[in-house]
Amino acid sequence: MREVTATGAAIAELNDGRRVLVGGVAEGEAIEVELPRRGGKLPRARLRAVTTPSPARVEPPCPLVDRCGGCDWMHLSAETRAQLHRRHVAELVGRATGQTLAVIPYHQLNEPLGYRTRARLAVVARGGRARVGFRRDRSRRLVEVDRCLVLGAALATAPGQMARWLAGAEGTGELQLGLGRGGRWVVDLHFDGELPATTFATADERVRAGTWAGVAIWSAGATEPARFGDPRACLADLAGAPLIIAAGGFAQASDRGAAALAARVAALVELGPGGRLVELYAGSGTLSVVLAPLADRFVAVEQSPAAVDQLRDNLAARGLAGKVQLADANGFEVPRPTATVVLDPPRGGARQAMASLVAARPRQVVYVSCNPTTLARDLADLCPAGYGIAELELFELFPQTSHVECVVRLVRGAPAEAAKGGR
Repeated sequence: MREVTATGAAIAELNDGRRVLVGGVAEGEAIEVELPRRGGKLPRARLRAVTTPSPARVEPPCPLVDRCGGCDWMHLSAETRAQLHRRHVAELVGRATGQTLAVIPYHQLNEPLGYRTRARLAVVARGGRARVGFRRDRSRRLVEVDRCLVLGAALATAPGQMARWLAGAEGTGELQLGLGRGGRWVVDLHFDGELPATTFATADERVRAGTWAGVAIWSAGATEPARFGDPRACLADLAGAPLIIAAGGFAQASDRGAAALAARVAALVELGPGGRLVELYAGSGTLSVVLAPLADRFVAVEQSPAAVDQLRDNLAARGLAGKVQLADANGFEVPRPTATVVLDPPRGGARQAMASLVAARPRQVVYVSCNPTTLARDLADLCPAGYGIAELELFELFPQTSHVECVVRLVRGAPAEAAKGGR
């Protein structure tokens, strides 16, 4: 076994010298694999057996780990996961920017199991029976789940209950589950096919009974969903008040992780008096509510109308001032002078926004990323404009997985520093 990559799988070398990708293994192990029928430069093989296990290997607590694509590093110890995340980010960012990252602080914010307060599930309904679960790794095949170990106690049995709710449907769909006001379920269903009348009736009954907070059901081609109650997710407390997420909108996987990440981002921003702070890809305001108090002039940019409305409400609920602009951050022209830009783009990164940042020349940029590969690509565009990495920290918001959240603070005109502090 040569190395575990940033994608979660490992590069294994066969006896004849060929290399393949294989999941579920640790570095240094001897394994047996089943080769794919089709080759390629680096084909993906299936793990059949581990003949010489690594000390880094642990017994996965979930019986579905070999089939479900969610927890791809559940077989690795927490210490090993942290080491791999640090190494991968240091290599990707260091190679892209030419800057040396000697120490990278690593924050483990969530419990290893039962941490998620939000989840996305796939639905396949045929012959009157609905199956609900997760997609198999790198596949459209569904792995049916009745109960998920990484979902918090309030949502742990949701997959099985969702399957029973959708009995009689015909088609496919995606479910987004979360917790609304009072810790009650909110459900956002996008479905392509036929839903029985019982699906709508049951949603109405459970909302009226107070069991669920709200449901939004999107049928194929619909411009508006069928709504029952309030389908917006709610973080119980962020910056002194509940933070409401637009229905179907993005939020971190756990309330605890979202709050801790927001607090750390705010602490990293060093903004002098009189400075303007611009936040790109602001969403419903998970970061905005901690950033707005730091600046004399605060501007948040978001392209979703529903998220913009919710962001304004979240600021108003805290008595915070700021301008919320409905615009695509990829094409937004950051005004000059701007002291600080904070951005938290989706997994595809923010390459189109880099030119605007370079032109605006803010003193500092704080970039939050869930994808180290696109982060490194974007920093390769930004750093040649005179920015040095002052801090780079990692946040394990998705225990048991190869996914890691990165926060980078860059300062214009300052020499790059090794990442400081942390544990």
